[in-house]
Amino acid sequence: MLLFEAGTEGCIQEEVEIEKWEHPDQLWNMEIPSGFVAIGEEKIREDFPYDDPPEIVLYSEKEEAWITMQVFDKELKREETEEAGEAVRKLMDDTYPQHEMTPVYCFDEGEIPIAWFAMIMEERKEEHVKGVFALQNPSPRLALLTFTYPKEEKDKWRAVLCAMLSTIEEGTKET
Repeated sequence: MLLFEAGTEGCIQEEVEIEKWEHPDQLWNMEIPSGFVAIGEEKIREDFPYDDPPEIVLYSEKEEAWITMQVFDKELKREETEEAGEAVRKLMDDTYPQHEMTPVYCFDEGEIPIAWFAMIMEERKEEHVKGVFALQNPSPRLALLTFTYPKEEKDKWRAVLCAMLSTIEEGTKET
């Protein structure tokens, strides 16, 4: 599906096409920008050198934007999503007080409600969005999606982010 089409009257965005992506363990699926590719475990450890790196990292072709995904062994019910988003935001604010944080916003235009906020990293000229949501299948668990992109392109990437969030669906994984 074409999200932005270059050359459309009044459109200043470059063309962005999105395609379906499925979690390798079939926990969920969503649409992401075309051209984002998964990196291997070695590159994940290199780019995220801490104890609990993301399970999945997808980089754009030019590596100017990336998406990370993790599922935690922490129970989370859908009605607790906003509270969980606030808790993650507080943790990030306490850990990175030098970065500006937006309030937590609730996105409920898709199948799964998502609490998200942005962390603006001025020194890196990046905006880093964290989305928290609850997966119910095979059991209620907290899932975290992050999307990092150049701050000067936030209008483009926030529109892409909203399109992505609206397409997140439970996968087919059964217990």
